[in-house]
Amino acid sequence: MKEFISGVAMLLILCVFLVQFTFNQVIQNKTILAENDINTFIEEIKKDGYISPEAESQLKTALKTDLKLEEDTEIVIEGDKNAAARKVRVLGGATHADYENSLIYYHIEYPIKNVIGASKFFGISDEENTAKRIREGKTASEFVQW
Repeated sequence: MKEFISGVAMLLILCVFLVQFTFNQVIQNKTILAENDINTFIEEIKKDGYISPEAESQLKTALKTDLKLEEDTEIVIEGDKNAAARKVRVLGGATHADYENSLIYYHIEYPIKNVIGASKFFGISDEENTAKRIREGKTASEFVQW
């Protein structure tokens, strides 16, 4: 009888690892979708020369859908949002300073929820069972002002 009880306990512990493997696959798929959305966003801001409200709204909507978030207020998008200071593409004969002035800065933070599969089993709350991913960088503007 004690072998049976020990076997059941070991089986329960092993199931935790199987559940975590599945959760890792789900998180990886969500992350890939989110990174594809961000790459599309970067292409949009390159064309516009700044982070437009439309591009920001589209990214928040796409991330909210792909990450299955209840609200998009958890998504933070920062960077060069001033349309008056739009970055312009550098054409031939430009200096290094001209190139640096044509870069569009962006900073994007988004949450990944349910990181640990058996969080209730380990006593981990929903607030603690969240990771935050950050992507930031600069991209060269393709906006040409005539």
